[in-house]
Amino acid sequence: MSILKKLCTISLSAVMLAAAVGCAPKIRENEEEVDATMTQLYVANYDGGVGTEWLYDVEKRFEAEFAETSFEPGKKGVQVWVDANKTNYQGQSLISQISTLAQDIFFSEEINYYDYVSSGKLLDITDIMTEDLTEYGESRSIEDKMNDTQRSFLKNTDGKYYAIPHFEVYGGIIYDVDLFENEGLYFALEQNNGNQGFVLDKNDTRAAGPDGELGTYDDGLPATYDDFFRLCERMRLMGITPISWAGQYRSMQTSFLYCALHADYEGERNMLLNYNFSGTADNIVTSIGEDGQVTTKQVDISPENGYELMGQAGRYYALKFFEELIAGQYYSTLSFNDTQSHTAAQEDFIKGNNEGAPIGMLLDGTWWENEATISGAFESAETDYGQSAGKEARRFGFMPYPKATEEQIGDPLILVDKNYSYGFINANISESKVTAAKTFLQYCYTDESMQEFTKETGLAKGLDYTLDEDTLSDMTYYQQQLWQFRSTATVLTPCANSDIFKNNMSTLRYQISWEATVGNTPYNIPVNAMRNDGITALQYFEGMAISAEDWAAEYSRFF
Repeated sequence: MSILKKLCTISLSAVMLAAAVGCAPKIRENEEEVDATMTQLYVANYDGGVGTEWLYDVEKRFEAEFAETSFEPGKKGVQVWVDANKTNYQGQSLISQISTLAQDIFFSEEINYYDYVSSGKLLDITDIMTEDLTEYGESRSIEDKMNDTQRSFLKNTDGKYYAIPHFEVYGGIIYDVDLFENEGLYFALEQNNGNQGFVLDKNDTRAAGPDGELGTYDDGLPATYDDFFRLCERMRLMGITPISWAGQYRSMQTSFLYCALHADYEGERNMLLNYNFSGTADNIVTSIGEDGQVTTKQVDISPENGYELMGQAGRYYALKFFEELIAGQYYSTLSFNDTQSHTAAQEDFIKGNNEGAPIGMLLDGTWWENEATISGAFESAETDYGQSAGKEARRFGFMPYPKATEEQIGDPLILVDKNYSYGFINANISESKVTAAKTFLQYCYTDESMQEFTKETGLAKGLDYTLDEDTLSDMTYYQQQLWQFRSTATVLTPCANSDIFKNNMSTLRYQISWEATVGNTPYNIPVNAMRNDGITALQYFEGMAISAEDWAAEYSRFF
């Protein structure tokens, strides 16, 4: 039976409790008071790079569609009160206080799901996950829209669901398409063309990119690490800063690319070993020669020897990429300035060409364009330099990751959904509002709502759905290209239904596993170690190793 058709039996005390909820966390647009004749839903949103406009859109449609629906005795319609906050609604800061908060529904990120489940913080939402969305003209359930990894991970040992994947984001390199075209920064098919292998003009045939095929979206882009640094050197000689990232957050920003390159080298099956600890790892390093030759072996992985995965060759190659980037000084000096914020780096990237200081690429997350819109960076560019500098006129692209070796050209592109972002209902919700809350949460995962989310933010919800041509045509160049990437790549969900991972998400999330000890000195930001102390990729890689004894001391209760 649909959640919309279920009868909600509510005690008088529960009704009184619901009516007694304090003032709304945020005054709604054009509405100043709680209407006691309507059901009140309080929705919290972590207001990061994804923003909150998408939620206001859902709020308006939901209130209109359910204006005549009675969710509580004596009430009709719903008021949805949205509270957007970057401080309290994320990760461990949220879990410590959620039981005391008035918000009924949360959209958050950096969630260690099983910490919330085991402590009873989340409401069981299995019913809205498993029923077909026939009320909305769909034949699938939310559960059907998830991939196998998501279903396995999110279904608790009691067979119940407590959260739904929220948004999907990846880290990597954004490039200025207009700059690349105007300055001829694409590789030519004919390498012996007298122009160092770069295109002679816009009509020149471009070389195949990392996918190894001609006539596809990545033509002319660097196919390998070596190509990438050829491109960087060409930029530098032309007075273009090759790449920039936020100096204030360089630990986070650079880790986006460490992780992405690691995953793209290893592929989905090898990467999932970092979470399920069950199977054969193909690329465990046995030696690295003075000539850089990497020798590997296969290793059967189980929880007992999970430490072996720190020797995955993809980790070394990711570090080697940054070693070359630092050695070549291909980065903006502001990338190591503690005062340069992520929004400042984005604005510099957007405005650079107009200000005579062009920047070819930006290291950031896929949300960067939406974040730069929210911060006003695009509006500022248009104000300063005219409509041609504004968001709708500019063309940016998400660069497919170059391959570590020529042998990998043609391997599938791997995108890692990195933020552990979920939507869920507070377990402390008044019983009288459970049906309304479940209905709203489910409503956010109809195809219409997910399509609207992508149109607003440029990002994908973490589920399976499509966009029609009309929707795509209303999106920016960057948003369209990002959707194409997502539609053709393998999106890796970094989790597994293994006891060792579920109980140790904070330490076994490989995104943060870039700590090393070199010569008795601990490091946790590879680029700092390389730039400031001359640590090589090999030294850092070897310093990341975990001993069998240390692994057993930490995790032996799981094997």
